[in-house]
Amino acid sequence: MNGQAKVSAGEVFGAMGDLARRHVGIFALATGFMTVIQAIVDIALGDGAGALFGTISVGVINFFVTYHVTEQVLRGEGLMTVWSRSYGAMFGANILTTLGVALGFVLLIVPGLYLLARWSMVAPIIVAEGLSASQAMSRSWDATRNNVWSLAAVYLVYFLMFVALFMVIGIGVAAGVATGADAESSLGTTIAAGAGASVMGMIAVLISVAVYRIHAGNGGQYEDVFA
Repeated sequence: MNGQAKVSAGEVFGAMGDLARRHVGIFALATGFMTVIQAIVDIALGDGAGALFGTISVGVINFFVTYHVTEQVLRGEGLMTVWSRSYGAMFGANILTTLGVALGFVLLIVPGLYLLARWSMVAPIIVAEGLSASQAMSRSWDATRNNVWSLAAVYLVYFLMFVALFMVIGIGVAAGVATGADAESSLGTTIAAGAGASVMGMIAVLISVAVYRIHAGNGGQYEDVFA
């Protein structure tokens, strides 16, 4: 294709901010809901044998919440082209991309950021267009080929935010243990950790939908937007 449009990190951040303002209600509701669920599961099951079941339960709930938040935002932006839901495709894509990105981060972080950039549109493509996991991964890979490092910069900021947030929470937990914190303080730490995880999950949705929306606003052909 002849399109030469470039997508900068600044454009992605700008689109994220716009989406957050336009859909603040659904993001706030999802973040609050997942924070409450995480707190309830942690309190009810605690550590030990129940912790694994709790982690799996929260992961399943988070999967559906994330899917529906993505769907609602895409619908609000007029970007949905199918009405059926592709839970299976999304589940498969999550497994494949998570394994790939995790391996990339093991290999000194940069490969992980590279893969995050290349697969940044997988979720919106599946939700909006109903493609299979492999089709969505291939489409996103092709679409981002000439903007990898600007998108990787966005994910680097996200990664640094994630690390900073959970370092602060970890320091709080360590301080609580050292001072013999009471149950109320422990509950506060649990809620803070759940809220942090929920916020970071919603930011990940914002990134992927922002990149997808930039594509849609530039003519609807991946090659024309990201060439």
